[in-house]
Amino acid sequence: PRPRHAVRDRFAVRAALGAGHPRIVRQLMTESLVLAGLGGLLGFLLGWTGSRLFGALIPPNVLAMTGISPDRSVVLFGLGLTLGSALLFGLLPAIQAGTGSLMSVLRSAHPESGRRVGRVRSGLVVLELAIALLRSVGIPEPEARLKTYPHQLSGGMRQRVTIAIALACGPHLLVADEPTTALDVTIQKQILDLLETQQRERAMGLVLITHDLGVVAGRTNRIAVMYAGRVVERGPTRVLFHDRRHPYTEGLLRSIPRMSNPGHSRLQVIPGRPPDLVALPQACAFAPRCRYAQPRCLEEQPQLVDVGQGHEHACFYPVGTPGGGEALGRNLAAGENAAGMPV
Repeated sequence: PRPRHAVRDRFAVRAALGAGHPRIVRQLMTESLVLAGLGGLLGFLLGWTGSRLFGALIPPNVLAMTGISPDRSVVLFGLGLTLGSALLFGLLPAIQAGTGSLMSVLRSAHPESGRRVGRVRSGLVVLELAIALLRSVGIPEPEARLKTYPHQLSGGMRQRVTIAIALACGPHLLVADEPTTALDVTIQKQILDLLETQQRERAMGLVLITHDLGVVAGRTNRIAVMYAGRVVERGPTRVLFHDRRHPYTEGLLRSIPRMSNPGHSRLQVIPGRPPDLVALPQACAFAPRCRYAQPRCLEEQPQLVDVGQGHEHACFYPVGTPGGGEALGRNLAAGENAAGMPV
């Protein structure tokens, strides 16, 4: 059992479409989070556990900086969602979800079970652990589901099995990459409720990486908004929703449909296209699409500035400030921003 003082925060990363998940992972690593597990997918293919694979790839200075053992610190799940639906939520189509994917991770994550009871009973111990995990994530008749193939499970069930695989290593921090993708609204709520319950019962941290602000609105303590691989704004969830400062965050919130809008209203979109991540500008990456952009934005890259209450933003002309209002007024009068985008 975890000590009562264990970290129990829920943190969200809202990544721009095209921001690139490897960049998100790199950002997490620079903030002293060690990605020490990748679930059972690569472990099964390579004969190693995800923790050994990721532990070998993490620079020694990062490990030394965190002081966290690389064996069972963090589990990253959702690789199947990142790579595409062909992987069925990170489960291999030709391998049974329980006896193959889940139990292979359990054998690697809990080698002490085999040493404690001997090789004859070690398989039974792992089997009991697998059944208990499937039951804990809400899968009915877990004994029967052990030998089920991914294509025989619904999308919600496959996601629950993926969560069970992620929890098999007993992580201190769970990084959920797009956990509700390809699920209908009802199943999305069930999966988010399950993650919240597991996070609370296991006293672990939870990081949600998502493109949907609605997913994180009432389920996280803090939010970080990323654009082109950089954090442009972060802070407590309530503060960020009610006092956003970065124009990109403002654009995201303005694009959300509202019940108060008249019927057949056009959604407000952010004009332009994301930048090329291979050749990012040295200036503000959002400037070409920003209603507030001034010549300075095309020459310098703003750094994160703390405005109180743990709220930070990276913008020279923040939303809701006199400077931001004057910049927007100049662009409205000119009909375009400093990059020539119509306003």
